[in-house]
Amino acid sequence: MPNNERIDVVYVYKQSGNGDELKHSLRSLRNLTDFNGKVFVVGDSHTWFSDEIIHIPCPSKTRNFYLDAEEKWLKALNDERISDNFIAMNDDMYITEKTSLPVMHQGYIKDNLSRISTHTKALMHTGEYLKSKGIDEPLSYAGHVPMLMNKAKRLEVSAIVKPTLNTEKPLLARTVYGNLFNIGGEYYEDRKSRNSYLMEGTFISTQYFVPSLSKMFPKKSRYEVGSDTKPKYSVSVLMPLYNEEKLVTKALNSIPHNVAEIIVVDDGSTDNTRKIVREWAKTDDRIRLYYNRKNKGVGYTINRCYDLATSDYTVILSGDDYFHPEMEDIIDSIDGSDMVFFNLSYNIKSKIRRPTPKNYKSWAGSCKLVRRKFMEGVRASNKLVNEDLELYTKLLKKPHTVQFTDIMGKHYNTPREGSLTDRKQKGEFGKQYVTIGSDALWRRYNQEKKGEV
Repeated sequence: MPNNERIDVVYVYKQSGNGDELKHSLRSLRNLTDFNGKVFVVGDSHTWFSDEIIHIPCPSKTRNFYLDAEEKWLKALNDERISDNFIAMNDDMYITEKTSLPVMHQGYIKDNLSRISTHTKALMHTGEYLKSKGIDEPLSYAGHVPMLMNKAKRLEVSAIVKPTLNTEKPLLARTVYGNLFNIGGEYYEDRKSRNSYLMEGTFISTQYFVPSLSKMFPKKSRYEVGSDTKPKYSVSVLMPLYNEEKLVTKALNSIPHNVAEIIVVDDGSTDNTRKIVREWAKTDDRIRLYYNRKNKGVGYTINRCYDLATSDYTVILSGDDYFHPEMEDIIDSIDGSDMVFFNLSYNIKSKIRRPTPKNYKSWAGSCKLVRRKFMEGVRASNKLVNEDLELYTKLLKKPHTVQFTDIMGKHYNTPREGSLTDRKQKGEFGKQYVTIGSDALWRRYNQEKKGEV
């Protein structure tokens, strides 16, 4: 996935029954850890669509399946609201477990021509075209998995493919795209089936809707009217920022959809931090951006964030940190306690912080959500390096209730070389302590929970 940018999901859709396939495909998006953008459905619609779906009407004008789909793709590709890089989905694609978006193919085209069908013939013609362009062993990208595309490149493919779709030698856009732009990838065994017993694997697809999908994805998504995904308690993400232009987009991109508001206070940054947040706010109306006319210090800025928040709970996200995808589940599980703890990954010697009833008072860092009313009367200062620890010490002096979740919610990017903490500690931490990338640590953590390692 391209780093530090919003990635939307685009469905090209022709109505099929009551839309059960599309409905459950949308429900499965919560398993795609890279996705934090908007959903666009181009073509037909259903009455169960919520306001979270951006519908682009494009009625079908032909019975030619390939041509009809390409007309809808052109409509999408020329819509400025859709991100430059986007995920192409089908209504019969389902993501069954937490995963990042892979690049996958079905092997060489020549090995996928055993069956006689209209689609196989189109794949054969596509292979012939690609060989004429100097690609000796073209791969098939006709498998039913999500695919990352770039709008400009996909428009180039459309100019090639569309003129062929009313001829006897139609070309397949996904396969042309994957080969012309040499996206590579790993082999994937297509799981498209009408049989429920074949529905296994990270990515599956069905020929028709089957009851197994309702069991896999029973919970309504936010893309459905009457969704039950709205959390019981609202959450404000507080972002005190100072000169974080290189990392702040990743932080923003990690904020889950069930966060109610994002309070950003820029502490007089001299780089492009504020400009980046302002651009992001154009497509995320949860952001409220404020700034200090001159640098006031992290304590002052955090206090201002707390004063501006309006939700039931708050959680701090520095510009150089980011949430793991499971933060969404943590927010959904809040039980009303004064402090809600989650697990935290950070850089020092590959450590994970796991707050428990026995250790949470010793050091909790920023691995907690705090009930906003519980924060009343608690203020930070600019005297200490670890302003979150200072606040926490004050909170512990108040009578309080706690909730613990064994979920990895956040990566705490400390000590980051050159950061405030590192400078105050006079370089004590050093490069030798930063021993593992946080994404790898998070994957290992989840494998441990599943008993895979």
